[in-house]
Amino acid sequence: MIDAFMRKAMTDEDREKLRQAAKLVQEALGEDSPESLDNTPQRFAALIEATLGPANLYSPEEEMKAFPIPDGSNMLITLQGHAWSVCEHHLQPCELHARIGYIPQTIVPGYSKPVRLFKQLAHGPVLDERLCDVWCDEMVRQIEPKGCIIEVMSRHHCVLSREMVRDDEILTCTAWRGCFSEPLERMAFHMQQNDRWGK
Repeated sequence: MIDAFMRKAMTDEDREKLRQAAKLVQEALGEDSPESLDNTPQRFAALIEATLGPANLYSPEEEMKAFPIPDGSNMLITLQGHAWSVCEHHLQPCELHARIGYIPQTIVPGYSKPVRLFKQLAHGPVLDERLCDVWCDEMVRQIEPKGCIIEVMSRHHCVLSREMVRDDEILTCTAWRGCFSEPLERMAFHMQQNDRWGK
């Protein structure tokens, strides 16, 4: 399923489609500023390519570089990551803060690998629930831990821009595998986290 997140490089034809899309939005909104009409479509296309185009941060064909751990170890490793993306329902910006915890079995990956995987998954239109599941499954596939847990907290502009929702509203999605099916293991993960947003 992770293959769906590996996006192809944009072509000149793709960039032109983005510029035309921006022009159509401008027309629909009645935008008539010469400076905006001349430059906004180009800026829009460049921004979309930079933020949602192929990131090349992670490849499912490449095994994570991993290191052995002592037999009998039962350590809980936690990491955090941050990314900007857009929601796939409205193509509106969303800010993502992610936390991952895992209990290794025989190996641990380099600390940057799980976070790079998260940033790759977030580099395009996202659905929080799918991102959690795919990230968790890929970690299990790569390092076969005793358990893995993912928590993604997000602020979605499509939600926050509506007047009935507070502007500090945070959406949280969690996925777990293996030993984190046990409530006590999940509690241990949450005890290592700080409740403050993005900390």
